[in-house]
Amino acid sequence: MMTLVAAALLLAPMQYSFDAGSKLSYDSKIEFEGFIPILGGNEGTVVVEMGVAVDGLKPTKDGTVRAANEITQFKVTFNEAVLPLDVTSVQTYFPRTTISLERNGKIVESDAPNIKLPVRLPGLDVKRFPDITYVPIQFPDREMKTGDTWMFKKKFGESDIDYTCTVGEKKEDAVIINVSIKQEYELLEDAALEVVTEEKNAEHRVKTVMSGSGIVLFDTKRGSVVKAEMVNDAVSDVTKLVDGSKSKRSLRTTFSLSLHVPKPRPVAVQSGSWLVNAWATVQDVSRSALQATLGWWTMAKLAFHARLAKKSLTGG
Repeated sequence: MMTLVAAALLLAPMQYSFDAGSKLSYDSKIEFEGFIPILGGNEGTVVVEMGVAVDGLKPTKDGTVRAANEITQFKVTFNEAVLPLDVTSVQTYFPRTTISLERNGKIVESDAPNIKLPVRLPGLDVKRFPDITYVPIQFPDREMKTGDTWMFKKKFGESDIDYTCTVGEKKEDAVIINVSIKQEYELLEDAALEVVTEEKNAEHRVKTVMSGSGIVLFDTKRGSVVKAEMVNDAVSDVTKLVDGSKSKRSLRTTFSLSLHVPKPRPVAVQSGSWLVNAWATVQDVSRSALQATLGWWTMAKLAFHARLAKKSLTGG
């Protein structure tokens, strides 16, 4: 009977929920390894670490979900050297932003500024900041079970990213979603590796193919992402316009996201009362459930990286 109940629970459509007044806090880390189009182009490693606050807002009259996100902490290093960029600096490009989204995760409106970053890095788009943090995937509006697959597209920059998602294992209210993506785009660069729109101002034509895979841990009860891990590989064919000579660039991008789980608040009542004992029991159960879920995530993450390493070795 328990098996039948668990299977039935998995059939319900998965949905995001950002209730008015709710607050979430995430740690986000993005690591770029390979050709970095800054300072004239360098092989190296850039690590971006951020704190991201998400506030649930009052929904629209038609019931559309709304949320606001803001970067609260920021640090960036280039080849282990800390760059002079702080929260205030990055908020010029990524200010506090309000989005409206369908419960399946499709973002229908955003007040993010329509500006471009000074450098082009695969998967980064000012308008798509929620998509690389707390709303990384969309769900189909249907019942699902383990092994079910669905596809969708999101536009990053001037081209689409194609997503393929598969329902993985389920443990209590948590479900692991396996994700793979692919994107292709072409652009023009000047001598400083900045993107230009006209060929007369360009020095290079760059065609990039990006593919990646990852896992997302989604809490079906709370309607939010708990953790996410994504590894993308971008390979660029570079053609020098003046003589047609060719070269290649490669860049690996690793996205990691983790939700802060608030600590239980103490209850100020008389010691030994039934309420204290009941609250202590709830705390113990909550901690045990959380530890079990996070331990399960750790195993899933290790398995994901093992698959990734095997793929790299076999070239598949």
